[in-house]
Parts: sequence; structure tokens; C-alpha cells
Amino acid sequence: DAATRVGKMHEIRIHGRGGQGAVLAGGILATAFVQAGKHVVAVPSFGFERRGAPVASFLRVDEAPIRQMTNIYRPDCILCIDPTVGRAVNVFDGITEGAVLVQATARPLAELTIPERITCVGVCDAVQLALAIFGRPITNTIMLGAFARTTGLVSLDALRFAVEHSSFRDAGLRQNLEALLVVGSADDLDDEVEIGCLVHELEPIVGAVGEQMLQPGPALADAVENGLCASAIGDVGWRQVDHQKP
Repeated sequence: DAATRVGKMHEIRIHGRGGQGAVLAGGILATAFVQAGKHVVAVPSFGFERRGAPVASFLRVDEAPIRQMTNIYRPDCILCIDPTVGRAVNVFDGITEGAVLVQATARPLAELTIPERITCVGVCDAVQLALAIFGRPITNTIMLGAFARTTGLVSLDALRFAVEHSSFRDAGLRQNLEALLVVGSADDLDDEVEIGCLVHELEPIVGAVGEQMLQPGPALADAVENGLCASAIGDVGWRQVDHQKP
């Protein structure tokens, strides 16, 4: 259960590509954690800054003061804001037992290769959403909303505060708040979701890694002004992964 992870120190690794805002996402997430009263250490990012090159940033967060200032080698949360960066780097390197994956992808979970150490997965077709909102595949704030929904480690209100106090201004700020809301604002949805122009049937998914139950998923926030419709929305939600054979 994602809720059981609250209250311990977490090490988070964010994967993306240059130009998508992986480092900025780390800064926004750190601000949100601080706003929520938690202690955060941001570890320097690694990777080339050129557009399209793999980039990683890191956070360590705890309820208590953090004295550990080493690099992060054993993350328990992976936030991957690009659907293809896993082809260039091993996004699962060093993950702990019971780790969480929040992945940008248009593919269903049954088609993903999930290591057994991963026990909870959140997926979001962030590129399609970003193209609808920004006209460009900038997925960072969308995936922060997916991170909040999947892990329960940070609230949408704290993330909204962080975005509002970021470097975004005017239209950029409005768009990024919309991007955050489009994934993060739907809670306690029924098996059939109808918000705005989106109607999507949710059902259990059985794939190669066993049985994954799809929890309440895709949604559109009423505040989104871009008129997104069903064709712009992917499969958003979190699944508890059971690696036992069915």
C-alpha cells in the first residue's frame, strides 16, 4: 500500500531527457515537500544538459532532519518523465525491495517489463497530455501530479504551492497548473469515470508479471481550459503489482 511508505526516509530518482524539465521537477518536488513540513536534500543532477540527452536528478526526503549527504544509489521511488529514456539508461539501477515506479508511457502495464523489486506502478500518457496543453512534449508537471497520486508522499496542494512559487509566469504558470491538475486532482473515482469529455472504463489487468489491479484512474480537471478530450488522455492511475504467478 502506498500509504505505508509515508513516515520513513525516501530516496527519489527522477529520470528524463534534456529539455523536459527533470531537474526543474526535482526542484518543484523539493519545494512541495518543504511546504508540507518535511526535510529535503536535493542531490546534484547527473547527465548532459543538451536537449534529448538522458538526465537524472535526486531527492532525499524525511520527516526528521537529514544528515546523510551522500549520493543516492538505492532509490525506493523512481519517477520517469520520458517514455523512452529507459532505452538509453537503466532506470531500475539500484532500486530497493518494494520500490515504486511512476512512468510516463502510452503502453498498458501488461506490456511493460517490471522488475520484481517494484511493487507499485503508476502510469500516465504524459506526452499526449503535454502536447494537448503545451503543444510540446514537456512532461514534468504532469508527472509530478502522477507521482502525488501514485505515492501519496506529497499533496496536490503542496505541489500547487511549489508551482506557483517557481519561475513560471503568466501563461506558462497557468499551463503548468493545468498540467498538474489534469492528473493530480481526481480522487476517489468510481470504476466508470466521467469528467469533462472523458469517459473511460476501468477493469483489472492481468499481464506477464501477474495480476495488477487498476485503481481509480484517468481524469480531467474542470479547471483545464484547453478542452482536452478522450483522445488526449492515456491510462492514468496506480496499480499494486503482484509478481506471483497467477
